[in-house]
This record gives sequence, structure tokens and C-alpha cells, in this order.
Amino acid sequence: MYQVYHPSCVLILLVAAAAKLISAFEDAAVLTEPEPLFGVIHLRQFLILGGSLEILVAICVGVFGRSREGYLILICLCTCFGLYRFGLWLYGIEAPCPCLGNPTKWLGISQQSAANLATATLVYLGTGSFVALFINRHLK
Repeated sequence: MYQVYHPSCVLILLVAAAAKLISAFEDAAVLTEPEPLFGVIHLRQFLILGGSLEILVAICVGVFGRSREGYLILICLCTCFGLYRFGLWLYGIEAPCPCLGNPTKWLGISQQSAANLATATLVYLGTGSFVALFINRHLK
């Protein structure tokens, strides 16, 4: 199982990044609205930033392999995404989290299903990285 986790992280990050970047270049009016939590940049720019960050982390995780650094970088990304989602909840922002872009349109799933998928993915990446970090530390 430990051998499968690392490549699955890279794949998940790349798929999520692709979803964000494809969504960012769609012709949707919502993409010109401010991002709901900070309101400083448009949602389109926010998706491009998030997708680019995920690609960068996927590259780092791929380069560092099953090392402490790769898992720490992944934990940092999960912490940032988790804090963002917590901020949405804390401020009572009911709008769907733009964390995956607009896969609901392509996959034919509900906004709630997409939000649940994003949460499950975040938990998988974060928890798995903590476990892998713990295993790495105690095997050496």
C-alpha cells in the first residue's frame, strides 16, 4: 500500500490541477467574480494559481520521491487548502468551493458530490502524508 500512495498523490494533484486549469479557461461569467473568501482576485486567477501550485507540488513530490521533504510539501499544501475551506465555513460562505473548478458540468455530478470528493481527496492526501512521514521516520 505504501508503494501505491506516493504515485497516487502525484496523479491526484495533476488531475486536480488539470480540472482547475481547464475550468479557468472556460467562458463562464462566474470566473470574473471575486474569489469568495479574500475577494482580492477573480475566481479565474484563483483557479490558475491553485492549479499551478498543485502542478508545482506534484513535481516536487515526484522529484523528492518518498522522502521527508516530499511529504512535508504535500502536508503544507493540504494545510493551506484545509485552512481555505475552514475560512469558507467560518465566514458562512455557502458558495460551492472553487477548489476543483467546475467538474460538475463535465462529470454530471452535483455540487455537493464535488465538494465531498474534494474533501475526501484532501483528507487522503493530508492523512496519508502524515502516516508516510511517520513510517519514514520510524523505519530509519
